[in-house]
Amino acid sequence: MRRCARLFPVALVAAVSLSRTGLANGRFPAADQLVVDPADPQHMVVRTTFGLLVTRDEGNTWGWVCEEVIGYAQMTDPSLLVLRNGNILAGLADGFHWSGDDGCSWNRVDGENSEAIVDLVLDPASNAALALVQRSDPKDVRVVQFDGDSVRDVGMSLGGDFYPTTIEVAGGDPKRLYASGLGEDGTSLFFRSEDRGENWERIEIPLRPGLPPYISAVDPTDPSRVYVRLDGAMDDALLVSDDSGDTFEEKLSFAGDMLGFALSPDGSQIAVGGPGDGLLVASARELVFSTAGDDSVTNATCLTWTAAGLYGCGKEAVDGWTVARSTNTGESFVPLFHLADAEPLVCADSSPFEEECPNAWPFVAVLLGIDEASAGVDQPSGASNGSQGSGCSFDGSPSRGGIAFVLIGLFISLIGRATRSREPRSAAARSFGYSRRRL
Repeated sequence: MRRCARLFPVALVAAVSLSRTGLANGRFPAADQLVVDPADPQHMVVRTTFGLLVTRDEGNTWGWVCEEVIGYAQMTDPSLLVLRNGNILAGLADGFHWSGDDGCSWNRVDGENSEAIVDLVLDPASNAALALVQRSDPKDVRVVQFDGDSVRDVGMSLGGDFYPTTIEVAGGDPKRLYASGLGEDGTSLFFRSEDRGENWERIEIPLRPGLPPYISAVDPTDPSRVYVRLDGAMDDALLVSDDSGDTFEEKLSFAGDMLGFALSPDGSQIAVGGPGDGLLVASARELVFSTAGDDSVTNATCLTWTAAGLYGCGKEAVDGWTVARSTNTGESFVPLFHLADAEPLVCADSSPFEEECPNAWPFVAVLLGIDEASAGVDQPSGASNGSQGSGCSFDGSPSRGGIAFVLIGLFISLIGRATRSREPRSAAARSFGYSRRRL
């Protein structure tokens, strides 16, 4: 499959269509969350700015799923999870959306009250998911459990007067729940429950006040050790607590956005990444961070660590790949997915996927640099491989004209998006964006 499509003849048409339909979110194509099936490590799902990518063979082949069939579009970034039965779960502003067939069809389940799903986490004690939700009543932020068929409240409400951001469960103590948020007065808040949400303690994080906190992980062997990221305007900070949130210490100031955080399965090593400082690794005991290596990812937009290795999302134009895996603690990565490798998921003709996604695919394919013939876009007469009219130089890389044309098209798309109304969101989603912390 060629890496460069003949973009010049079709980019403007695609961009105008994108501005009308909301495809690809008006953003440059990128991946920003990778989740792994806890029962099948070869089954992975990647959230991107143009839909979801699903693999059942550890990244050898991928299937693309459009946003519309899942139930969202525009600038939404839903929190993702794969349950132990293999079902894919997405948390949206109108409840839980789940798929039992890798994305060909989706079901929606809402709770008893209108609730926006702010964050998702796997419950280590069951196949269920726990979600931090904000009800239509802004004073009612709480944890709910989704078991695949129904939604029920877990414990008591966390209260209100704050914007919720994240939830975590201590792997070594399933009764211990942690949550975070930003107070309406600008205080960084940390919540702790040691009885499965029956009682919550509200703790103020005094470091760098005014920054929203996101719980990145809980040590799998020590339920009292919690890692929290503070999202700053110019730089992010990594905080660590060894006493369940009673006190925090700043262990790292990261230049720019810390978009990736991963803890090794045994909790002994940490990796953080983003466009500022690249990929940094450290011993969890020493917490002295150093650059992973010259061949590492420089623009990590997500990190996930499993027994198979450290997975990362990269920037294709800089890192040379979009999804890759490292087996040497981030020193180097082996590409698993390039943007131009995307292909639509194979589903039954009668599936919701076949009703929604074929119309979206040609325009997404153009943005990804996929040949318009394989994308279902008619080729212009007289076009030939490698011609300057293709938007590509003779060596197969994008030409300046082709790039400029795509940029113009995307600019038109952004203008169109700015004039459209957006779907309702919770206060937390408006403030921070969905699942900002799922790293």
